[in-house]
Amino acid sequence: MPLHKLHLFSAVLLFSLFSFLNLAAAVEWKSEKTLRITPEQLQNSPDGKIPVVVGISVNLKGDRLVTVGDDHITRIWSLPSGKIEKHISDQSDWVRCAKFSPNGKYLVTGGMDQNMYCYNSQTFEQLFPFETGGNTVRAIAFSSDNERMAMVGYDNILRLYRLSHRRLPIQMLTNGEDQRCVAFSADGRYLASAGRSGIIRIFDMATNTHFDLPKRHTRRINALAFSPTKGDYSLITGGDDQKIYVWSVENRTVTKEFTYPSGKVSALTFCGTDLIAAGSSNNSLSVWRLNSTRQEPLYYSQEHTGTIAELIWDEVNHQLISCSFDTTVKIWKIDTDSVGMTDTILLR
Repeated sequence: MPLHKLHLFSAVLLFSLFSFLNLAAAVEWKSEKTLRITPEQLQNSPDGKIPVVVGISVNLKGDRLVTVGDDHITRIWSLPSGKIEKHISDQSDWVRCAKFSPNGKYLVTGGMDQNMYCYNSQTFEQLFPFETGGNTVRAIAFSSDNERMAMVGYDNILRLYRLSHRRLPIQMLTNGEDQRCVAFSADGRYLASAGRSGIIRIFDMATNTHFDLPKRHTRRINALAFSPTKGDYSLITGGDDQKIYVWSVENRTVTKEFTYPSGKVSALTFCGTDLIAAGSSNNSLSVWRLNSTRQEPLYYSQEHTGTIAELIWDEVNHQLISCSFDTTVKIWKIDTDSVGMTDTILLR
């Protein structure tokens, strides 16, 4: 065998062995419930096909779930019953994101048709459209005070809206085109965005300044999330390089890193204060404990059969919710109160 091929074979073998060892100690994880759209529920679907699900959000009470996808329809589900309550068909292309506001008053959706709409979260009546500048809407995030909402898309501009005024947005320059994710810190002090460049830009909302974190990712960043604890400015980021970094935003340093067992990191969320969950383009889902010394995930699942598009933590019901290109939404129970000094999570 030629030397260069031998080196390539050895690298592949070592990576496979590393992935196997990383998963060997992980417990296989089963979801508690799966939500899926049936052919009978495809009202107003433009092509009659069951849609992929690329965005999800849970309301303040934890009793309603919104899902969006490639059939241009926003669906409102009852979480207790698992049944669809309402369809919204205002958008004319993929709906890429949907978010309930933290105070429970609004639902905002946005998509590939360059439109973004605000709805009453009780009646789901459309209140008003947002000015997007004719740009695709890729991700949105609310500040905890419900005053501000950030939007990013495939250009290099972050648009910051004030819901109380409904004026044209403030435009803030990011570090590159094709922004994929945006998030506020729990107290609204910092706003982070990232995308194709692999660099995270941090906007300090208190001083109206910005800075970039040191470049650690070598490829596109697909997901980021701040700690849910106010005053804790820990940020997690993940992307195509299979790396997950835990950052101290104030110190501008990486405090921990994980290598995803297989596939690009496509989704991230905190589950409470000490657990993080990540999804991948290889259809898998993993959970780590932040203050553990182990690199391998605590729990690992490959129940999904498509790329995991988004993960959210439902604090009211203490459950993780995932959505996927396999057209399903899955609900996973985690008893975060049981996570103490050991590396064990109790699932129920």
